[in-house]
Amino acid sequence: MMIPFAIGKYGVYLGTDVLGNPLIIAFSGFQTEAEETYLLEGEWAAGTFAVRPDMQIGPSFIMPRDAILRTVYVLFHTVYDITFEAGAIIQPFVCLAVSNPEDFIFTILPDTLTFTDTYTGGVDYPPHANRSGSLTNLNIAVPEGTVVAIVAGIMAQNITAAVNGKFSISGSLFFE
Repeated sequence: MMIPFAIGKYGVYLGTDVLGNPLIIAFSGFQTEAEETYLLEGEWAAGTFAVRPDMQIGPSFIMPRDAILRTVYVLFHTVYDITFEAGAIIQPFVCLAVSNPEDFIFTILPDTLTFTDTYTGGVDYPPHANRSGSLTNLNIAVPEGTVVAIVAGIMAQNITAAVNGKFSISGSLFFE
């Protein structure tokens, strides 16, 4: 079973806090644009976040049967011209977060964290500056009935302030 995902034409704003941790994330499905959502302080570090009434969550899906995640591929590209502060290292990623349908408290699956190649600070990136990444030979069980979100975000190192940018994202998941 292959599941493609994308945030296309218009992209989505993603960002970090001042320490470089993901703060502004988006759920990816198959859409031309997506609503970003803000994590609360400490949620990323804790590995869980709850869907709040004010939260703009994007698409998610329910696993139709028990499956094993084997592969994640992802491609990020800049939507507009962008320059990050000199010395910064920006790491785009996607990962899976899972929940049961009753409570919508999502747990990030750290073994699914799939980074792309990095963007570096001090470089002027034009629109469509691509970065890709993949994880293969995974063995991550996802039970039938589990709500699955494909979470997109960025992390940063060597920064003095929060980082953000607008990106388009595409990729796919392969389950057996």
